[in-house]
Amino acid sequence: MQPALLDRTPVLPPYPPPGALEAWGWVWDHVQVDFLEGRLYAGESGWHLDRRVVPNALGVLVVEGRSVWRIGQRSLVASRGDLLLVPEGVPHGAEPSEGPVRLFSIHFTARVLGTQCLLLVLGFPMVTRGGHYGDEVRELVRLSTRRPAGWRQRARALVME
Repeated sequence: MQPALLDRTPVLPPYPPPGALEAWGWVWDHVQVDFLEGRLYAGESGWHLDRRVVPNALGVLVVEGRSVWRIGQRSLVASRGDLLLVPEGVPHGAEPSEGPVRLFSIHFTARVLGTQCLLLVLGFPMVTRGGHYGDEVRELVRLSTRRPAGWRQRARALVME
């Protein structure tokens, strides 16, 4: 099932319809995934993130509050339970929040043939609503923070999932 689509930058091609995903099967056989880190950000009213570009993909789960993000040329509103996906190399930042904000962020790479970001190749939606990935993102942050035995393998599997 395709996640709910809200908005995407012009650099992202359209996400393939479910029937067409079979034609993209070769992509999954050539994806290299690495989980880099996970963090919790908590900010009071006025929290913001200066516009930046990072060399990896980024997932941001809004746990509490509401924030306005600028990803590429688009402005997106993210509220509790929303997951933002930012492909590697795409400029992004968050405007000052109106109230307290809590976010989980995960940094990862998912590259096709070791070069192209999977999020760009398949045109993943930039925002999914409804908290479908909340448990996985929380677990990734926990693994990154505590680093139990086998944490990297578990984290890679969660990112692929």
